[in-house]
Amino acid sequence: MPRVSVIIPAYNHARFITEAVDSVLRQTYQDFEIIVINDGSPDDTETVLQPYIQAGTIIYHLQSNAGVAVARNTGVVMASGEFIALLDDDDTWPPDKLEWQVRCLEESD
Repeated sequence: MPRVSVIIPAYNHARFITEAVDSVLRQTYQDFEIIVINDGSPDDTETVLQPYIQAGTIIYHLQSNAGVAVARNTGVVMASGEFIALLDDDDTWPPDKLEWQVRCLEESD
């Protein structure tokens, strides 16, 4: 079971989503899973994500368009991590983001 479940809701940002996924893969903290929820995106999101899907790098779920909140909630239901981290499909993280975030959560116990 991964420590962190990273949830990325995706809609109409095929041109950005690989940058978002790659920013997670470059994390210094590596105990995570990546869950991408395609919220019925009409663009090439699924095609662009195929290498990650085929390699088992991400958990991928396609659903009918229901909005970002529903997509995030779907990801939370699918998550197996102790912690949840949300990342938008057109954002990126600095490489140490999960490391310091997990450390802060551990210290707040």
